[in-house]
Amino acid sequence: MYHALVPGGVFYLDAFLTESLYPAFRARDWNWWGNEGERYRVIEDRTFDLDTSRVNVTWTFQSEQSDKPAHTYPTSIRVYSYRELLALLREAGFQVFSTYDGLSDEPFVLGSKRLKLVAWKRE
Repeated sequence: MYHALVPGGVFYLDAFLTESLYPAFRARDWNWWGNEGERYRVIEDRTFDLDTSRVNVTWTFQSEQSDKPAHTYPTSIRVYSYRELLALLREAGFQVFSTYDGLSDEPFVLGSKRLKLVAWKRE
């Protein structure tokens, strides 16, 4: 991204970080997805691997119609900490940052719901 920007260009990122996920982490959750007549219960079974900073999730889709088989899909998502993300951006060349809680525009702190980050490319 740094090389794609003109000098003085702005990079915007909206993301979850470990500081926002740790306080709200749930090992299991579910919700409904789809429209009436073709709704699915989506079940998420999650683990957090502290060695790799990855959230490993198994998504199971169960049709509201009990005669249809469930479908399961595994995913793995790398989650960065605030410090790691800023180090990567600095290494790329970004220098000036503004960081906020993505939902309230208050400063980003431990427990913020998500990160909203603005970074500028050097002039």
